[in-house]
Amino acid sequence: MQGISKSKHEHLMGALQHLEELLFSKEGLKVKRDEVLQEDAADFQQVLRDAIQAREELQQLYVNYNLTLEDLALIISKYEKLYSHLRTDFVSKRLKELKREMPITDEQFKLLKEGIHTAYGT
Repeated sequence: MQGISKSKHEHLMGALQHLEELLFSKEGLKVKRDEVLQEDAADFQQVLRDAIQAREELQQLYVNYNLTLEDLALIISKYEKLYSHLRTDFVSKRLKELKREMPITDEQFKLLKEGIHTAYGT
């Protein structure tokens, strides 16, 4: 999955805006000149409405995307902070305490030692 390119979004938004302007001005000219049938004018209006709706929907999705990225950044930050705390201040500390209290001859000592290695990522 890739992120949404701001420059590509802006280019397409500009192209849609330009298309709307062209459709609007072209329909205005044709209606003024009475060169089109009523059906053709309705078709132009529908295409113009579709272009406007597509541009607005694209913009709303882009706004939602950016808001979601901000939310995701906050979640990642909170996760990393909690992960770091749990790894260094909670799990490792408790495992070391258990290691000091547990005799080397205990069958669980080997599992405890593996847990310490896992906690430190070694």
